[in-house]
Amino acid sequence: PIEGAVGPTYRIPSAQLDQSGDKYKVAISLLTLTEMSDEVTLTVVPDTFPPVIESTGALASESGDTMDVGVTFDEPVTAASASDAGNYSLSAGSVESVMFLDNNYDGSQATPGMEVQGVVITASGLSVGESYTVTVTGVEDPKGNAMEPTTKSFKVGAMKWGAVGADEQGAGRGVVAVAENGFDIYADGVGEWGTYDEATFVYEEITGDFERVLRVEFQDNSSQWARAGLIARDVTNFGVDRTAQTDDGEAGRYQKVHVNPVGPTMTGPGTNGNGSWEGNRRLDTGAATTTAGGGGTPEYPDAWCRMVREGQTITIFSANGDGEWIELGSTTWGEPDAASAIEELPDTLYVGPEFSPENVNITNE
Repeated sequence: PIEGAVGPTYRIPSAQLDQSGDKYKVAISLLTLTEMSDEVTLTVVPDTFPPVIESTGALASESGDTMDVGVTFDEPVTAASASDAGNYSLSAGSVESVMFLDNNYDGSQATPGMEVQGVVITASGLSVGESYTVTVTGVEDPKGNAMEPTTKSFKVGAMKWGAVGADEQGAGRGVVAVAENGFDIYADGVGEWGTYDEATFVYEEITGDFERVLRVEFQDNSSQWARAGLIARDVTNFGVDRTAQTDDGEAGRYQKVHVNPVGPTMTGPGTNGNGSWEGNRRLDTGAATTTAGGGGTPEYPDAWCRMVREGQTITIFSANGDGEWIELGSTTWGEPDAASAIEELPDTLYVGPEFSPENVNITNE
């Protein structure tokens, strides 16, 4: 028996050559009945396979003057080769710089399919709505297997991104576009609660009523309150630090529907994630965060969030893979009662995916 191997899958973080030929079988038990499976043999071959492009996408850079072209790979790659601008070319425009974003997985922490690492190519001369190709060559995995020239197409999406709040921990934020409307979001935000928010936000400006749906495939089990989901903000608060948000009352209003991590987190030994949907909101500028519904257990990679605006009312929903929407709650702005805000929302809101790992809740240990 393998200690801890009691689930529906058993994963070897990194198979080694000396494990080739190992034999496995599984015992499935129900009450007093145990059934033993057939035996299978593991075969491990030397890694002679270069990285493969997993996905591509593009969106406007944080500055808004250039475009961020995202490229992810199907396996870990070396920082030196991945950050070499000479290894990338575009069918149009110019490569200005390349930034490598390491997801810090050591294998044992990752779930299948989440070991990918990405780069952001800052490019000039590209236009929203147009399609281009990127060619990658020479990017290596840790075994020294280098890519031959590989070309993949992408379309520049209309969404933009920015960093809400300051960067109190100094680790930086970033977004890798993985499709026209798909993103890997990197954040080191200390929190998104009370009267201060730090998060990485990908957004579009929407005027009037709207409906938006988001699927959260995965989030790191950083804090028990890490928040990945869909948000509508009245202001972006990009770069607005704690003093301005809290002391000067500039923390913007928002409605969010997001999911928390499931299972053990880095909050502290034995602390599991909240494992639920939340409907957090800030009703008035500079006020404290409140909640508007929540519940249920997210079943990654099919944890769905939905938000509908009708006039001054925003309603939020959750769903797992079965697609059955469950209403979590609603907020109406402009009605002075205990559950609503006095001031109405503007016609135009900033809407899209946002992630805050809530690192303030992670102990030094």
